[in-house]
Amino acid sequence: MRTTTLAKWEGRIRPLLGMLTPTKAVELYSRGRLDFLKRMKNEVADETYSPPKSLARILWGLKFQGPLMNAAGMYKNGECFDLVQAQGAAGFLGGTGVWNARKGNEKEGVYLPFVPYSLSHAASNFLGLPQDGDKANSERTQPIKKKIQNSNWMECNGLSRFTRRRKINSSCTRNEII
Repeated sequence: MRTTTLAKWEGRIRPLLGMLTPTKAVELYSRGRLDFLKRMKNEVADETYSPPKSLARILWGLKFQGPLMNAAGMYKNGECFDLVQAQGAAGFLGGTGVWNARKGNEKEGVYLPFVPYSLSHAASNFLGLPQDGDKANSERTQPIKKKIQNSNWMECNGLSRFTRRRKINSSCTRNEII
């Protein structure tokens, strides 16, 4: 079953979340989220989308083909670039990097606890920055860098002179392939 179908079904089932105990809801959504992401990472887009030129934006002095990008934490390990590009995203964010690999959190037997709230459309998580670490992610993104440099995607998004930015603050290293 395609992830788009799963997402539609989840949208119909989510209002029933309130009928579950909080513990059961967290267990189901935590496991389901991991299964969903695993499926999505292995899917190939059926079609591609290019936003109309009227949606182009200039941000930070750079021209982007549209206003939307993936959320920074969505693909912490640099996966799914092809899917994001096929969906017409204006950029690809890898998320917050950590020096050493991190397994993430487990609480009361639930790995990477997560739960959405159906009425507010918000969610809570206790993921703990799970990812493969800065070195592994940097190596994994090298093919992405080559794809970007060898495509017109960078030109469409005004990024021909930018391929990698590294910014360091007191709590983490942030890697973004933009």
